[in-house]
Amino acid sequence: MKKPLLNIEPEHPIYRPLWVRLLIVGLLAGWSALELTKGSPFWGMIAGGVGLFAAWELLWRYPEHRANADAKAAAEAEAAAARTETREE
Repeated sequence: MKKPLLNIEPEHPIYRPLWVRLLIVGLLAGWSALELTKGSPFWGMIAGGVGLFAAWELLWRYPEHRANADAKAAAEAEAAAARTETREE
């Protein structure tokens, strides 16, 4: 799997609760709005862009990331069980 941009790792367990993902996107949107209203369009656009990217990764594509994480965990559990069986024999 390719490495996510901007160091957001959507498969990390901390992103599992919806409120955490909404809080991150909301804080970035608020930061962008604050910068734009205070006369800093450059930083407002930067924060807005990061907020849009976070919304894309943490809200829109999250089910795909969660399925990947669950599949990876199942494969690791299966491999661990296979290793345990071979050790016992």
